[in-house]
Amino acid sequence: MDQAHRPRPVLLAVDDDADDRAKIERELYDRYGRSYRIVCEASAEAGMSTLEKLRAAGEEVAVVLANLWMPKMTGTAFLARAHRILPTAKRALLVTWGDPPVREPIVRSMTLGQIDYYVPKPGRSPDERFHAIIAQFLSEWAMAYRPTFEAIRVVGERSSARSHELRDICER
Repeated sequence: MDQAHRPRPVLLAVDDDADDRAKIERELYDRYGRSYRIVCEASAEAGMSTLEKLRAAGEEVAVVLANLWMPKMTGTAFLARAHRILPTAKRALLVTWGDPPVREPIVRSMTLGQIDYYVPKPGRSPDERFHAIIAQFLSEWAMAYRPTFEAIRVVGERSSARSHELRDICER
């Protein structure tokens, strides 16, 4: 499937707090809604179900965000399970700015490889601190998993010294 007809990658956010979820959804949709499909869920169970459906459909998921303090499943546990379902997605905990008990779970989760980073939940709109982190995630994800434009293609034997030399010159 060519890139022009490829479905938009998904940005998934899971937060049990309705007000926070609405802010997150608005921020994501306003900034990224043209290029990404924004999906927000109200519980870890709904988020897991959505991830399974996305994987079954073969859809790309660029970023998964989860509230740190959800009932029934913490955000760290959710993101660890999300990584097993869709290992290419970037994962971040959503935290409330200034919440002192978040430091220890964040450090532990990052050390164990359960999350890639954390994101303070958006405050007023537009929240550029929130968007700076999301944009960095999307950039890293796209560089690793989206095809890049090839302006030049060298045609020749792969083991040929001359082909190798031309490819090296073009890459520089």
